Amino acid sequence: MLNHRFHKLVNCIQCSFVNHILSERSNEWYSWVHANCLNHSVLIAQHLSLDPTPIPITLNYLKSCFGGYSVTSSNEEQKNVDIQDLMNSIRYFDQYDESKGCIRKIMIGYPTSNFSNLYEEIAFIWILWMEQDQFPIQFQKFTLLEDDWQYYSLFEETFNSRIQALKKAMDQEMSDIQEMVYFIVRDMGLRGIQTCLRMRKTVGSIRYLIPTHSDLIHAFSCQTMSGGSGAGGGLTVGARALAKHCHRSETDKWWGGSNILKGNAQEKNNKALSILSKILEEATFINCHILPHNVPCIEVRNYQGYGSRWVYQRRRRHQNVHTHHEHSATPITTTLDYEDNNQIIFRGFLEPYQINGHESGWKH
Repeated sequence: MLNHRFHKLVNCIQCSFVNHILSERSNEWYSWVHANCLNHSVLIAQHLSLDPTPIPITLNYLKSCFGGYSVTSSNEEQKNVDIQDLMNSIRYFDQYDESKGCIRKIMIGYPTSNFSNLYEEIAFIWILWMEQDQFPIQFQKFTLLEDDWQYYSLFEETFNSRIQALKKAMDQEMSDIQEMVYFIVRDMGLRGIQTCLRMRKTVGSIRYLIPTHSDLIHAFSCQTMSGGSGAGGGLTVGARALAKHCHRSETDKWWGGSNILKGNAQEKNNKALSILSKILEEATFINCHILPHNVPCIEVRNYQGYGSRWVYQRRRRHQNVHTHHEHSATPITTTLDYEDNNQIIFRGFLEPYQINGHESGWKH
């Protein structure tokens, strides 16, 4: 039953994106993305801060994220997924919430680690939502980081009844289910989709979407430019970054200490990949924001605060473009030309948030 519902949802969510949101006809959704408002979700819109995204969210960018120019049938790998087994295998980190006096169960692990695309991850979260009768994602609280907790509560309050209504309708005609899914996706908007993908909403968050688990690994495992000779010969960009970073956790040796520098290039690459895998397997924090010089990035941290960072490589092809008022009904996507292949580059490792981190060189 769960598998059947999952496949239905994947197809309906994909159809909603491909036939409506990823089509040139869907001006309404793009107007919401850029104007930070949507008539059908006024409550949500009231709590959306000004989006600092340096490069507009374009049609081509969304297509590159979802890989969707046409509707495709479920592949064999997806058909063999057992949703109940995946639900039973979810790991949680328990965090005591002092403000509410209760234990908050934080889902652990980077999204898409069990799936090949974002459609499947969203469908899985919705299945969990239906089964638990509440939004299944709770966000871990980190010291020195302020999330928009009011938005998270408002998001669940706004869409919980609609997801439960969708659950009751899952045995109806496919066209009826498709219509309900489309309106939910449309009204959630890009920020709501981010929330379903376990992405944070902080003051500096931008409306980029997460790369897949395999994309992160691929960017981490690229060979350094030095090739087979010289100091960096044979090392991946991740291994080279780890060699420069491993001295910072002097107390707990979280990165492996000086031992991480021993061995040949392949051994160092394997050690670095194992550390990244640990971060992704224990991930409880995902956020897209801006680095200095308007560089968009994605940060992934585990429950202890250790993490990794990648930067997005979206570039404008033409500088001379026409602009539109932010509330224009015409989408900005029709006037801007970007290289939207959604490529990412591994930027480095991250220490836990700490007071005076820059002054101490993030050593602890």
